[in-house]
Amino acid sequence: MKIRLFLISVFAIILSASILSARERTFRSMGVGKFVKPEECIDVSDAGTFYKILENAGLKGCGLYLDGDASISKFKPDQLIDYMYFTGHGNFGYFWIANGSDEKAVKAEDLGDLNSNVRHFAAASCDTVSKIADWKSCFTGRLQSFCGYQEETFSGSNAHKVATAFAKKLTKLSEDASGQAVIEAWADANWFSSYTKKWTGIGYSGEDKKLYFWYAKGDQIESERNAGKTSLSYAGGRLQVACPVENRAIQKFHKITAKSGKLPGMDILNRNSGVQNLASGAVLYSRKFDFTSSVSEAEALKLAEDFLEKNGGIPADFENRQSQPICRNDESENEQIVGWSISYDKNLDGIPVAGPAGESIRVLISGSSVTGFFRLNRETSSDRSPVSILPVREILALAADSIVKSARTTKNLMITDIETVYHSPDFEKIEADYTPAYRLTFAGGGTLYLSAIDGAILW
Repeated sequence: MKIRLFLISVFAIILSASILSARERTFRSMGVGKFVKPEECIDVSDAGTFYKILENAGLKGCGLYLDGDASISKFKPDQLIDYMYFTGHGNFGYFWIANGSDEKAVKAEDLGDLNSNVRHFAAASCDTVSKIADWKSCFTGRLQSFCGYQEETFSGSNAHKVATAFAKKLTKLSEDASGQAVIEAWADANWFSSYTKKWTGIGYSGEDKKLYFWYAKGDQIESERNAGKTSLSYAGGRLQVACPVENRAIQKFHKITAKSGKLPGMDILNRNSGVQNLASGAVLYSRKFDFTSSVSEAEALKLAEDFLEKNGGIPADFENRQSQPICRNDESENEQIVGWSISYDKNLDGIPVAGPAGESIRVLISGSSVTGFFRLNRETSSDRSPVSILPVREILALAADSIVKSARTTKNLMITDIETVYHSPDFEKIEADYTPAYRLTFAGGGTLYLSAIDGAILW
């Protein structure tokens, strides 16, 4: 009996020590969207989204600073901050803050080692994190990861989706999570929001403790339409076009209504965790990403095909298979493939169905297994009436100011490719119309969708 009581006492002491030693995780969120020029002002409310989710999860908030309150000193706290999030303009390896007419480009030398008090930093701004050399000096303190983008990113609902998913992933990590673990959470959040060509991260590997740069390697647009360059500019030169612009056939577009489709037999639906089956018919599956090493492209395609055979197959109207490598570079810029994103796109009457968070089938391979899966295939109505669209020149003239305002960058935007598509709405919508649209591709690989009917931005 005494031995039993002794063991219970020892266990209680160990448990108490464990509870006392568990450190409360902290976070800070900032956003700068107010600038002197009205056309440069942007929505940065995703800073509040990020803050609210972590606060509701029980983490300790250490400030939500917006616009003029987001000064340089707030990036160099006098207390330990586990997760720092910034949203706003960025370009060429830095981001912008502003207090009235006082605007400043924040670079690595301005942040130093972040007062050796920041462990993980994410910047939801354009072209901010593109190579180790730009930010290496910030890693001389406690910094373990710096997440961001190397291309344009746009505001709207997708910014909130990424902020929401990223914050939720962070709540599940341990207080001593490696830089790689946080970058994998950032990649996961972006991958399901279709930002597969944009996300990046610099951080320490959980495997060999080396500093790496992880990124989704974007497709290089090599279109015949780009061979004969045209020179058009809008919005005072801030929006430029470097591809041929011609009228599209109007008569082939139709009004198409879509609703959630019936799910085929899928093994994945029998799993107890990691699977979401939405009312829209979308299925999402996520396991922990592992961007340490990966199989060859041929092996990745085989893994994806075997997985899809057991999980709904590939419908007849899904074509245009693409395989996109996920890579990491060390400080010597030696590239290593650590994952693959295999995607299949839907077509209707020979026209692609596309959207930043719409219909597609995607399989993510990391390590040597499937760690991510997305599937949405809505049913479409048979009653289709013709829809007239405007020529792309007219649409660009109508939408130019909105395009420039939506972009989280202060540099000029260059359109390198324009394609006609049916825009597929957000994957959470149960019923929706496919909208005839122009898909714009920008230098660097970013995309934006415009209604071909009235020029409205489609998210």
